[in-house]
Amino acid sequence: MARTFLKRTGRLLRAFRVLPVAWEVRRLLRREANLPHLLSRLERGPVWSGGDPVVLHGDVGRALWLLGVRERGCVPRAMTLYALLSRQGRAATYVSGIRRLTGELDGHAWVEVNGVPVAEGNLAGITVQFRHDSRRSVP
Repeated sequence: MARTFLKRTGRLLRAFRVLPVAWEVRRLLRREANLPHLLSRLERGPVWSGGDPVVLHGDVGRALWLLGVRERGCVPRAMTLYALLSRQGRAATYVSGIRRLTGELDGHAWVEVNGVPVAEGNLAGITVQFRHDSRRSVP
């Protein structure tokens, strides 16, 4: 029981660490209509130290949950993860696309590192509409 408590506490503390960047993303999404400009702005900021991209993906999800993002939060989640990874100097790419599910259009956004989606499920059938590569990435 104590181990579970410590694990949950650690996850929550990491989410609180991510919270300022998630808040910045939410603020910019309301003000900035130009997607490439918004993503370029998110690359600037304090250098983010370490962290496995998959673990960071979970931390971002928890931080956004604390901000009230419950459903359909793929855009702020992907943008926050993109900001953090690009500030680490990783070759991060923000990607968004659409697919048809049960006759309806469905949009989704995610982040790739070196061309590999980070912590994503089934992306089958998605037609990529937009890609933005980090300018701070280290070769």
